Amino acid sequence: TGLLNRSGVLEAMAEELQACAHGGHPLAVVLIDLDHFKLVNDEHGHLVGDAVLAKVGARLTACLRDSDKVGRYGGEELLLLLPGMS
Repeated sequence: TGLLNRSGVLEAMAEELQACAHGGHPLAVVLIDLDHFKLVNDEHGHLVGDAVLAKVGARLTACLRDSDKVGRYGGEELLLLLPGMS
């Protein structure tokens, strides 16, 4: 999908939180839940579901700064890390 996986996004969040504690800058954490995503996988298969996630990830990434990160937190949940934002 081109997104960080759960462990990757959690590791990135831990690093950002540590940087915030030392540098005093804010960090916005945004959780996005893709409603009814399970139905996509159930009705069309995991290949189509992965394609949907890749497209959503690409669209989010296109709107984000280079310093921002996006990863798959759960089955239908994405996590955005936005350093310097509150």
